[in-house]
Amino acid sequence: MSSDGRVEPGWYPDPWSKRRPYRRASGADRPGDLRWWNGTGWTETVAPGRGEEFEPLPLRAGAIVVAVLFVSLIASRILIDLLLTFDWPIVVFVAIGATVGYGPPLVVALVVGRRAGCSRLWFAGRWRMSDLGWGPVVWLSCVVGQVVVALVVVATGIPFTGNIEDLDSGDLPRDYLISVLVIGVLVAPIVEELLFRGVVLRSLVGTMGHSAAVVLQGILFGAAHVDPMRGVGNVGLVLVLSTVGMVLGGATLMLRRVWPAMIAHGILNAVALALALTSFG
Repeated sequence: MSSDGRVEPGWYPDPWSKRRPYRRASGADRPGDLRWWNGTGWTETVAPGRGEEFEPLPLRAGAIVVAVLFVSLIASRILIDLLLTFDWPIVVFVAIGATVGYGPPLVVALVVGRRAGCSRLWFAGRWRMSDLGWGPVVWLSCVVGQVVVALVVVATGIPFTGNIEDLDSGDLPRDYLISVLVIGVLVAPIVEELLFRGVVLRSLVGTMGHSAAVVLQGILFGAAHVDPMRGVGNVGLVLVLSTVGMVLGGATLMLRRVWPAMIAHGILNAVALALALTSFG
């Protein structure tokens, strides 16, 4: 409780749950169900005695991370355009773009998360071996969502431009391809899942209903992939990627950890890049 008498945000015994704490015959305590108190009222976020596995963060934490991420991505594109006058290896430009685009929001996420008391490593939750199986399942769910929305986009004539269409060219430098593969399959899935599902989703579930939180963070995820160079083609791309973000968010909320979504994201990007590089995309 704060000095002014207000109850601080945190996990507390669920006042509506019938599953109360009790002491077993062995002497071990069985925790009761918990519910997240956001500082002003009870939320829909509950946990069966293990709330630490998906701790909601303050709404301002997610807002700050999203703002820094969008500014960083814009700054990254502007900086690369300015640096293109230099005759540097392409891999240098890719590395600079990734560092400027992802570095600041990662640092900010770590700071605001630690200040909010998030105890799990990088907000990812506890790793379990079953995540190796859940990852492909979540990936398949993303593919289904992508296909459904893509069919709607095509049927309705919504402009669509993919974000990897320039990779089907056979004259791209080898170092550029390697850089794209590393960032697309390893860096982007890890960073984006930690930011959107690890921080942004956590900051929303403690303030609004689960469904609204999943939808909103999915839309923000899609919007983060907007590129002015694609023009109106961004509309269809954002719709498709927002759907992917919603599936990943729903899986994270259901499983209470980010690892399966991270694996699914990596597989999704790996398959897309493979199809593009072999001219099937």
